[in-house]
Amino acid sequence: MIELADALAGPGVTFEARPREGKIQLIAAYDGLLKVQVDPLTDFNLISDVMCASIHNNMPVKKGHRLAGTRAIPLVIERNILDQAVSLATASFPIFAVKAFNPVSARLIITGNEIYEGLIEDRFEAIIARKLAAYGSTLAETVILPDDQDQISSTVQRFFEMGTDLIITTGGMSVDPDDVTRLGIRGAGVDQVHYGAAVLPGAMFLLAYKGDTPIVGIPACGLYHPTTIFDLILPRLLAGEQPNARAGFMNISLRTTRAHLSRAIMEGLAFNNRWTREPAEKLMGRKMENIRFSGVGALSDLWAQIHADVLGLPVHQVEDPVNATVRGTALLVLETLGYCSLEDISGIVKIKKVFEPDGSKQEIYDKMYTQYRELFKRNKPVFTALNG
Repeated sequence: MIELADALAGPGVTFEARPREGKIQLIAAYDGLLKVQVDPLTDFNLISDVMCASIHNNMPVKKGHRLAGTRAIPLVIERNILDQAVSLATASFPIFAVKAFNPVSARLIITGNEIYEGLIEDRFEAIIARKLAAYGSTLAETVILPDDQDQISSTVQRFFEMGTDLIITTGGMSVDPDDVTRLGIRGAGVDQVHYGAAVLPGAMFLLAYKGDTPIVGIPACGLYHPTTIFDLILPRLLAGEQPNARAGFMNISLRTTRAHLSRAIMEGLAFNNRWTREPAEKLMGRKMENIRFSGVGALSDLWAQIHADVLGLPVHQVEDPVNATVRGTALLVLETLGYCSLEDISGIVKIKKVFEPDGSKQEIYDKMYTQYRELFKRNKPVFTALNG
C-alpha cells in the first residue's frame, strides 16, 4: 500500500506511515487548492483489485485535511497488478497535488447610484473582506462609484498602476442599460474578458485579466447567497490559476456560412443553459415548468425558440425584456413596502409570447447536447496545453 500512496501523492500531499484497516490516507501537507487528475484516477480505479477514493478536484483544503484513501481490495493481490497501478500513477504524476495559496492585497470597487448617493447602505465590503481573510488575504482599499463607465474605467486603471494583486468589482453585471460595470472594465484596457458562467448563483460573473492581474466582477447574487461562483473562483485565483478554456467552432466545412456560425453561437449558449438546468432544479428542489426569457437576447424570437427546443421547456418571452431587471427591482421594493405581494407580481409581469418546444427537433438536439459536453471534456487538456 505504501507503493500505491507514494505513486499517487504529489507536491503538497503526504500519507500515513502505516495502513489503517487495510488502507492508507493521503493528507494535505499545507493549506491550498487540491488538484486531482480525474481521468488518470478513473483509469487507476478500473484496474482490478485496487482503488482510490477522493474528495472533489479544486477544493480548498487545510493542512491535515484528508484528501483520499487507497487500498488493495482483497487481502492479497498479484505483484503484476500492483506494478500496473503504480506504473499508471507514476506516468500521470501527480494524480494528487495541493497548490499553496498566495496571500494577496485586493482592492474593491462597489458600483451603484443608490449606494454612491447614500440612499442604501453597502453590504458587499464586509462580505468580500471576510472571504479574502479566510485565505490569508486582505482588502487594501474600497471605492464606491456611481454607474458611470468612465469613472469605473479610470479607477480600474489606477488600481492596475498601483500594482494591485486582485481587483474586485460588485454590481452592474446585468445586461440592463444602466449596468455599465463590465463596460467600464473593458474600457480599462484589459487583455481578455470572460463574461457569463454556467453556475448558479453567479451566471453573470465576469473574470478579466490585464497581464497576470485578475479583475473579478461579482453580480448581485453575492449579497444574498452565502456561496456563489465567487467562492469557486477565488481559491483558484489565489492558487495562481488562470482559465484555459477558449471558444471554438467544430465541424466546419467549405459549405459553412456566417448564418451557420451565428446559429451555432446561439445554440451553444442554449446548451450551456441546459447544462445549468439540473443543478438549478436541485437548488430549487423542484422541476422547472417553463423559462422566463429576459434581457437583450430575449428580443430575438429565433433565440427564444432555440432555447425552447434545446431545453425542452416552454419559453415565456417577457414583454419589454431589456428593462426586466429594473421592473423586477421596483416590484420587489413595492412588495417590501406592502403595496403588493409576491403572488401579485407574477400577474403583473406581462408575457409577450410563449414558445413551445418543437418535438421534431428533440432527437437531434439531444444528440448535439451529448456531443457538446463531450467536446468540452476532450478539448480541456488541449486548451490547457495551449494556454496553460
